[in-house]
Amino acid sequence: MLFNKFIHRYIFILLLTFSCFTGVARPGNADLLDKQQKASSASNYNSDSSNIRLKQQQADNARLVNEIKIKEQVIEFRNRLFWFRNLVAVFVIIFIFLIIRSNRQKTALNKVLQKQNADIALKKAEIIQQRETLHQLNHTKDKLFSVISHDLRSPFAAILQTMDSIRAGEMSAGEQKEILTSFYQQLSLVNLMVNNLLVWADSQQSGIKTDLVTLPITEAIDDILLVSNFLAKNKRINLRHNYETDKWVSADLNHVKIIFHNLVGNAIKFTPHGGTIDVYYTDDEDYLAIHVKDNGIGILPQKMEKLFKITGKDISGSGTNNEAGAGIGLGLIKQFVDANNGRLVVRSKPGEGAEFIVYLEKAV
Repeated sequence: MLFNKFIHRYIFILLLTFSCFTGVARPGNADLLDKQQKASSASNYNSDSSNIRLKQQQADNARLVNEIKIKEQVIEFRNRLFWFRNLVAVFVIIFIFLIIRSNRQKTALNKVLQKQNADIALKKAEIIQQRETLHQLNHTKDKLFSVISHDLRSPFAAILQTMDSIRAGEMSAGEQKEILTSFYQQLSLVNLMVNNLLVWADSQQSGIKTDLVTLPITEAIDDILLVSNFLAKNKRINLRHNYETDKWVSADLNHVKIIFHNLVGNAIKFTPHGGTIDVYYTDDEDYLAIHVKDNGIGILPQKMEKLFKITGKDISGSGTNNEAGAGIGLGLIKQFVDANNGRLVVRSKPGEGAEFIVYLEKAV
């Protein structure tokens, strides 16, 4: 464009110079000159328009370049943001994975520790149980020796002393008859004590074994009272068994004999001469209540609280006729009543007698 402008101006100058040298204005020269001037002006205008368009085009190009750069920067930022997000996501996933793995390891370790603690606790419980069993065996042994050395030795010593007197001929026939009666009483007491001791010792070592059967409780107690009635007569105690029809329960026969032999024996022991002992029955829904009631000396309140909790001399006492006892009868009674799915209730006031009530399940 600049070159064309230069050519047009150069031609115009040549024509002007030529006209001056000739000094003559030829027809058409002025028109030609005017046309050339107009052409030059048009050329100049076109050149300026082209420059403007060029500048505008350059501005547009620059703007487009800037827009492209901005878009490229935006794309680059988005790409970086995308990779940053992915990187953060990867780190989060790795972190979560590590936490989960750590928790699983902790859980597994806790399970191992819990199992070890359970094993230790089990072994500790076994050791404690063995120690308690050993302690119980030692206690049983001590109790047996205590009873043998004190409670059993006295009756046997009295029997041997009396037999020596009989052998020496120091007693009349009437006295010997009374002595034989005393022998029977002493031997019956010894038999009861020995039987209680053996059953109690066996229950302490191997546990109580129960064989529940349907049995006529009235008939079983009749047999017990038949044996106990001799001891009751020696103290002029009125021993009464009150029932109209046979009663049936679900229980172990051997346990029933031990329970009521001891209850009736205790009632005789703590009832004074001329007293009364009643055995009778009441219904209590699914249970049959067997009452053994006496009008003896009763039980002190301090002994009522620990009646079935301890054994030995602390709970035992001498009877109204100085009868001895092993102090384990009531403990046996409670154990056997529980083993037969029953319960035991005691009612007593000092000086007004005692009442033992045994609840056993009725036979179906």
